[in-house]
Amino acid sequence: MNAQNAVIEDSRKGQKNQGGGNNAADNGEHNWIRNEELSLILGLPAEVTRFILVYASRAEPQAELKLSSVCRSWRFLAFATPELWSRISIVFSDVTQIAEMFYRRRFLDYLERSGVRPLDIRFEIRTLRWSNRLAPMIADFLKIATTHSLRWRKLSLQAIPPRPPLGLHWDDASLITMLRRVSAPNLKFLEVVLPRPYHLDDDDADFQPSFLRQTFATKMSAQERLDNLLEKQKDQEDEREILLKELEELKLTIARLDESIAATKQEYTRIYNEELSPVHSLPAEITHIIFSNASSVRSGVEIKLSQVCRTWRSLALASPDLWSRIIITFSDATQMGEESHYRRFLAYLARSQDWPLNIRFDIHPLQWSKKLAPMLMRFLNVAVSHSLRWRRLSMEMIPPRSPFAVDWDQRNLLQILEGVLAPNLEFFEAVLPSSFHFFPDRNLKNFRTFFGGTIWRLRLVRMDSITFMQSTPPLSNITTLQLENCVMNSGQIDFGKFLDLLDSTSSSLVNLVIGSGVFDTMYVKPVSVHRASAAKLKRLFCADQSVAENLWLMVDAPSLELLIFRGVWFDPFVEFFETSSDGRSYANVLPSLKTLGLIDCVFDSPLGDNPALPLAHATEGIIYLHIYGGTIAASTERSERFLVPKLGQNNLATMFWPNLQRFACSLSEVGEVTAEDYQAFLHQVQLRTKILKAPTILQLCRGDADQWAMIHPESWDALVSEGHFEELAVEPRKIRNNPLCCFPWPVPSYRELWKDP
Repeated sequence: MNAQNAVIEDSRKGQKNQGGGNNAADNGEHNWIRNEELSLILGLPAEVTRFILVYASRAEPQAELKLSSVCRSWRFLAFATPELWSRISIVFSDVTQIAEMFYRRRFLDYLERSGVRPLDIRFEIRTLRWSNRLAPMIADFLKIATTHSLRWRKLSLQAIPPRPPLGLHWDDASLITMLRRVSAPNLKFLEVVLPRPYHLDDDDADFQPSFLRQTFATKMSAQERLDNLLEKQKDQEDEREILLKELEELKLTIARLDESIAATKQEYTRIYNEELSPVHSLPAEITHIIFSNASSVRSGVEIKLSQVCRTWRSLALASPDLWSRIIITFSDATQMGEESHYRRFLAYLARSQDWPLNIRFDIHPLQWSKKLAPMLMRFLNVAVSHSLRWRRLSMEMIPPRSPFAVDWDQRNLLQILEGVLAPNLEFFEAVLPSSFHFFPDRNLKNFRTFFGGTIWRLRLVRMDSITFMQSTPPLSNITTLQLENCVMNSGQIDFGKFLDLLDSTSSSLVNLVIGSGVFDTMYVKPVSVHRASAAKLKRLFCADQSVAENLWLMVDAPSLELLIFRGVWFDPFVEFFETSSDGRSYANVLPSLKTLGLIDCVFDSPLGDNPALPLAHATEGIIYLHIYGGTIAASTERSERFLVPKLGQNNLATMFWPNLQRFACSLSEVGEVTAEDYQAFLHQVQLRTKILKAPTILQLCRGDADQWAMIHPESWDALVSEGHFEELAVEPRKIRNNPLCCFPWPVPSYRELWKDP
């Protein structure tokens, strides 16, 4: 735009200096400025404009001369494009003879502007009458062209004789001689059409054709070459057809050889595996141990091992312990293939011989079917015939999608066990939810009647609340009891009856797990129920609100070392702690308690800033505290009011848990923790260490530790440098799935129960 304005301004000044001037001249200059500076086509990139120019030059002869005359920009661009000038066509006519110097200069300009591009040169002679100047002029132009023969790609020399042709008396032998001396390695096309002069002798008649045959390909020779190529192509296609037929035969032969090779490899592998494989050199005892370890890790592996080879099958069938672990899954597929599962069950029982049996019935139907209960009873009746070999018996049902469609009565299954002798039974599991509602007799049957009074070795029992009410086990032998309440059961266990069992002098209960909603304390009054004494109880996991509310009132557990609460709300029974003036007398209920766990518990009380004070007084002797999940003080508003900072007070008399040595928690699950909160945590830990004269260790998982170090690195560095941090090996999500994984709980997991001791 600046160039445009400058040109227009100069034009206006010129008009004023000339006193107006000629209007036509002014309009012409204005149009030139418009075409030169304002045309839209000038805004195209140079590469696009160059492509347009080259394309236009192929469509019209001598278009490059016209295009270079449009404007200054196009002229510069055309001169910088060698492709435009690589096609040269000179027509020798009467006019050319008159303006020989003009055409000669144009020819030289084309050669110069074409740079090093390949040349396409065409000389055409069209004259109305012959002139003696024509032959020298053609020879001169051809001589100039020979200086660029290395760039020749096409050369055409064609003469149209005048009418009448009698005046044609030039000698074309000189032109042919000139061409024979030229080296043109890139020449691809040559066209020489010159009328035969009348004065040539017969001896020179084949001069021109001989030259063309030796140097270039004429149109006639090209046709001959095409014919030869077609004939050669046909021969090659015939040969190809023959080879294709041979190839098909070879493919069939290769396929037969592949089958033969596969069969040979299979036979080789079979002989090697059965006779020469290193695994067969192992003693049978070692191979048997390997098989036993594999079968204990993965169910059904014994069947796969027995199908590897003859040797392994013989060894597997001769190992009764491999077939002593029987797991039957009752699902929708099992109902369709009941007979195959039944035969498999019988085969396991037969192959296990006299080995102790571990039988597990897993009931996982997607939809309830009336065939399911009779099918389970059929399998259970067969298992009863081998009850003398029972070591572990499990019956567990996962409710289907429509749980209220389960219309069976568990009592029908339990009646099958009545009078059964099971002297070797060590683990019994019966979790059988049902939508069948009933009210069991208050006079509970003795659990011994279901096993004929022969359960001397029974140690571990896991039952749901309804099954427990119907067949309450004696606690003389049982060391671990786990009670659960199923979603579909409406009845709960009478808490008073449970206290009677717990208070038995013959009770051997050491580990007790109580699920949520197991016991009913609606009609139980503290004054009407005596205190039960669980003398041997060492570990208690409680997710039942009723048990938590009445634990300090109704149970004495002098040997209890580990207490874990999950999902308990501590507000409703704060009044029970307040019955004592100082609240500390309840610490005598659990004098041996060393570890306390709080998972997803809530503290809410009218005690203001000390919502956990009653529980802290009742458990003041602990040295390990675990807080996971959403355990918070619900009456507080900010995260610094978490239970964590309340671990330390100003002096020993008011300090929570004065004997506490290690505190493990999951900060990521209680809410947003700020830099001030981390600083408060560090202050409480330092304060406790200063007052107690002993370090307090804070245990965090790796994720919480990294978050603390990122948000408040100063307090984190101080925590680590002063020796107050230990990494918690268990992640919070694993604690939520298995709350006992991070506690000193000696009871093996559910899967480990099915391994050989």
